Amino acid sequence: MEWIAAMQQAITYMEEHLMEEINYEDVAIGMPDELHKSYFPELLPYFDMYVSSISCGYRKPNPKGLSDIAEEFGVATSEIIMIGDEEKDIKTAKRFGCKSVLIDRRDRNADFGQDYMVTDLNGLWEVLK
Repeated sequence: MEWIAAMQQAITYMEEHLMEEINYEDVAIGMPDELHKSYFPELLPYFDMYVSSISCGYRKPNPKGLSDIAEEFGVATSEIIMIGDEEKDIKTAKRFGCKSVLIDRRDRNADFGQDYMVTDLNGLWEVLK
């Protein structure tokens, strides 16, 4: 899949620039984390941490997952960038106080209050520089 290759490139760039990569997912109610992780096993080795609504106990836009990430890595909210493709991802970032990137693959020009907007993962290069 093309998006997996783009995600691998983006994560590799972040690793080369001393950034931590974390996957923060809302998991469908009743779905175990292991089943959810089985949807993208080729990406899991690239992540330093996996956080889900199951593991942190709250669904987005509650910022508990981001709080857990900041605590685990000892970083300030200003050092975190939330990258997502839904309004709840941007709301989560805003509630936590970190920067946000909306991936607008359908080019709808949605404005959820995000700090940056890209149309695909390749657009992250400019944001992350």
